[in-house]
Amino acid sequence: MGRDYNSPPVVPFAARVPLPVFHLVRSAGARFVRSAGASAPASLAAAACAAALLATARSAAFVWWPHAAFDSDQAIVGLMAKHVAEGRALPVTFYGQTYMLAVEAYLAAPLFAVGGASVPLLKLPLLAINAAVAAMLVALLTRDAGLRPGAALAASAFFTACTPVTGAYLVAAMGGSVEPFLYVLLIWMTRRQPLLCGAVAGFGFLHREFSLYGLTALVAVEALGEWRAWRALLPRVLAMLAAFMTVLALGNAATRFGDIFGPEMPRFELPSQPSSVAAVTSRAQCEVIGEIGPNVAWLVSQNLPTLAGTRERGLDEYYVGQPAPAAPVVWALLAVGLLLGAGRATFLAWRGRTPPPSFVVFLALVGGQAIVVYTGSCGVRDPTLIRYTLLALLLPVAVSAWHLGVEPVRVLRRSTLMLLVGWMAWSGARHLAVIGEYVERAPETPQSRVAAELERRGIQHARAGYWVAHYVTFVTGERVRMASDYPARILIYDTEVSRAGRSVNILPGRCPNGTEVGPLWICE
Repeated sequence: MGRDYNSPPVVPFAARVPLPVFHLVRSAGARFVRSAGASAPASLAAAACAAALLATARSAAFVWWPHAAFDSDQAIVGLMAKHVAEGRALPVTFYGQTYMLAVEAYLAAPLFAVGGASVPLLKLPLLAINAAVAAMLVALLTRDAGLRPGAALAASAFFTACTPVTGAYLVAAMGGSVEPFLYVLLIWMTRRQPLLCGAVAGFGFLHREFSLYGLTALVAVEALGEWRAWRALLPRVLAMLAAFMTVLALGNAATRFGDIFGPEMPRFELPSQPSSVAAVTSRAQCEVIGEIGPNVAWLVSQNLPTLAGTRERGLDEYYVGQPAPAAPVVWALLAVGLLLGAGRATFLAWRGRTPPPSFVVFLALVGGQAIVVYTGSCGVRDPTLIRYTLLALLLPVAVSAWHLGVEPVRVLRRSTLMLLVGWMAWSGARHLAVIGEYVERAPETPQSRVAAELERRGIQHARAGYWVAHYVTFVTGERVRMASDYPARILIYDTEVSRAGRSVNILPGRCPNGTEVGPLWICE
């Protein structure tokens, strides 16, 4: 449910950038391309810091403005963090289910204890994780893929300088959007310590199941590189799997001790609720062959172009802001450039009999798994489920890094760098447009309007649909407590609303003696 704008569209902020600033950005990009060949510890530190700053800048708007890219799923995580900070509950998993660890709630709880519950403080740890992942990615591309720091920064652009919709998802507090990137990189970094590596993979899988792609990719890379010495490889793999299964078992056992349905409720186990493993297998419990074709069509026409920012975006789609036109030329340039880069790198590797760096293969396998698993899953043709393929961003990172690392022809190497820098600048312009819109008029949603109206009237209890109830409850600091129709998440609200002397219903349609608040109605 998006914002209801009645005023004329806001003039894009990027269109008002002064001409001298444009020339400054263009000259800085040219200097960056020229310096991409420099390699020194200072250059690496500068590139890693630049990556962290880019990752922070491209998502900061969705942290600073509380009603930008925020929904009830994230509000539940915020309520969990508030309850932890107040000592009212100790959840192990997302409220109402026994999988997806409550890591984000515990990261935000100390901030809530100091500064109070708010959307910016809820998302701030995720913004920090984005910065850390960006810096780690550049450092690993330099160390393990053999790139110069400037080239590593350019290759990481698909993560560090992604477009607004993707940037919004990477700071969304919905159980694990950016965290799988962190777990994947940690799995690679701990690969020489099998027990620690398996434990990291197990914890990551419990937090968000997509982290498993890192472990399977690592096993594949290790097997490809050391298949002749399988007797030495097998004990390491078994140690990883043993640690993974141990952490998985402990995590699933711990769910019975957590507050599943919020504070002030008895702790009990839900035998009918799926575990992390069941959450994964449930997506394949359908006629997979019949799903693959439509899923691939959706992936190519909707999902990947949305991640790349080249698909047309409607009014406030993905809670991001004003409409954004399609950019088929940018999409074509990206697709053709990546295909040519992959083909050229493959040819050079075949001619020189030199395999790609293991880290590049690792990133490609992680990103490839995200795409393959998505195409074979059920019920994934939904615009909001692009988060299932966020790790696919690592695939173009791998292709870019591989080509930049092996290309001997300076003109071709610089062409790839210019393509990447150009895409970063184009993505940055789209971010400037969103920020300019937010500066002109702070984001507002129907839920935020309802919250303000209920507080103005002094109404403390209400009922609403899922996508309204928890949103309003969180942004009002629980001064308004709303029961959700479905699914059941925080049962104390249902109990309180049932016992309240006065409560209202929030409905999407007109009701007698009701008050219209945007597209919603407050019904006595």
